[in-house]
Amino acid sequence: MENKKNNSTTILVIVALVLLILCLCLSCIAGGLLFFSRNQRVEYQNEPVLETIEPTAFPSPEDSQPQPVTPELTPEGDATQPHALTEQQQRIIERAEEIRELTSDTPVKLVFRSRESLKEMLMKDFEESVTDEEFEQDRQLLALLGFIPEDFDLKTFYVELYAENIAGFYDAETNEMNLIDDSSEMENSLTLAHEYNHFLVYENFDPKNNLDYTDENCKDNSEYCLIISTIIEGDASLTETLLTAEKDLNLKPTLPTVQEPSVIETAPKYFLDSLLFPYTDGYLFVAYQYRMGGFEAVNNLYKNPPASIEQIIHPERYPADEPIAVSMDHYSRIIDQQCEFVRESTLNEADLNWILSSAYDEKWRISEKDASVAADGWGGGAFRYYQCGGEPMFFAKVVWDSIKDADEFNKALAEQFSLRFGKPGAAGVWKNSDGLLASIKPDRDMTMIVIAPSVFDSESLLDLLDNSTSL
Repeated sequence: MENKKNNSTTILVIVALVLLILCLCLSCIAGGLLFFSRNQRVEYQNEPVLETIEPTAFPSPEDSQPQPVTPELTPEGDATQPHALTEQQQRIIERAEEIRELTSDTPVKLVFRSRESLKEMLMKDFEESVTDEEFEQDRQLLALLGFIPEDFDLKTFYVELYAENIAGFYDAETNEMNLIDDSSEMENSLTLAHEYNHFLVYENFDPKNNLDYTDENCKDNSEYCLIISTIIEGDASLTETLLTAEKDLNLKPTLPTVQEPSVIETAPKYFLDSLLFPYTDGYLFVAYQYRMGGFEAVNNLYKNPPASIEQIIHPERYPADEPIAVSMDHYSRIIDQQCEFVRESTLNEADLNWILSSAYDEKWRISEKDASVAADGWGGGAFRYYQCGGEPMFFAKVVWDSIKDADEFNKALAEQFSLRFGKPGAAGVWKNSDGLLASIKPDRDMTMIVIAPSVFDSESLLDLLDNSTSL
């Protein structure tokens, strides 16, 4: 769904805090409801190999055009120890260019910073990028959908997440490769294995100018920017995987010693699912294109990006399966009489999957397998978020590939609503003890979803939905 405000420096941050969880979650997949993050991107260090891809599809160095050239790296920073790449790290850069078949005439600036100064820099930028009002709007919407408890402190969670174990990142705005001066050689090597690909991508494809991957555009086109982010992270994860397979580079991801549960380990399930998406599904999508046509096919993604998250989840549907445009203007006049419009965005296949399987209360979830099957067949979707008397309201419309697909999802969502709200009333409407109302209105190959507070008089809207005919 909604991606939060893009970081003003367009940084791609590595947060080395969930390696154990990543190993457990990502190993399971080997065989735009990002409300918070109008592209605040959190990147995890040392993603494990999801699927073994032997690095044999790219040409040998003598066949590559142009010849790989290692950029000059200018050391500077705020630490007292010498700043220089090791011999192994120089080889990683050279091999990354060789494998990815990309080079740059512009050198990347190498910057070593203390861990604390990097945290301060990132936290300052983070605090300035999102207003308290935006935090509160997102908190209310996430609570309405059951992703977080009503009393969850969203801002504190993100502050603690960003502050915990920062490792390093590439800053596309300043062309700086930020490394940690007191990290081990292996930690910085693994950072380079992932982040140097970002440098190559920005130098060769310029997502900011060529794809309009900017703060301003991402505020209004969050779904599009999530797609671009997923391609960029999938590309970097693929290159990192291929580099890790190079035995002479001796890249060995290791699990950190964790004294206490990390922030993400104790967070509601939705956050792990949504933050991992660009890495898990992005990797599998880009790796699929790589297997089909090598890096030429991967490069084409920056010229012809996917049109939907569905195409990323189902790589074989790219590029033919185009999404259907969805309009909800017919219904807005009734809601506008009582509520204030906040925002509208795509409701994609991943969003539907998370609504079904990622509630903070485990008793409210259906299985991830059943949720994945139910969300498959998505043809197009949109949601509108309103404030009604200071309380949030969610209204969505989904178009399906077939009536059968619609029926499968409607049954799954009805099961999830029953787990969360209890048995529905006679009119097929769910209500909890606080008066929160939830309703599913099917119409052949479409589904309308309403989750509204008690202050919203829903009768006229529900009557309109009952009498609508494939609008």
